[in-house]
Amino acid sequence: MRNQARKNVKNFLATVDDPHTALLDLLEGCNISKGKGNSLANLIANEAQQWLVEHPEYQLSELRLRKAQARVFNLVTEGQLVNVLIYIYRLEEADHPFLLGHVIHLHQMGKYKELFNIVL
Repeated sequence: MRNQARKNVKNFLATVDDPHTALLDLLEGCNISKGKGNSLANLIANEAQQWLVEHPEYQLSELRLRKAQARVFNLVTEGQLVNVLIYIYRLEEADHPFLLGHVIHLHQMGKYKELFNIVL
């Protein structure tokens, strides 16, 4: 069943115009910010990461990357899929002012674990 799910993720990504946005749609649908669907979200994100590495022609423009980074930040700060999403959406390359706003927000909310995951 997992093999079929992996195949479905790859087939889906191959059919959409913007795999990065489609991945965010799928992950948000998994409700990972509420602690649900983590196994499915992990499978989807890991398969998408591999597929995107194999298909470098789907790189995002700077504008689309910034939009995706802003959108993905909510998923990353929940502590789920941190490493995969940071890699896919190149959060380590994000503007310092962009990151600073999110870092301050996390600090004010007392989300120190999530803050630690982002800044490392």
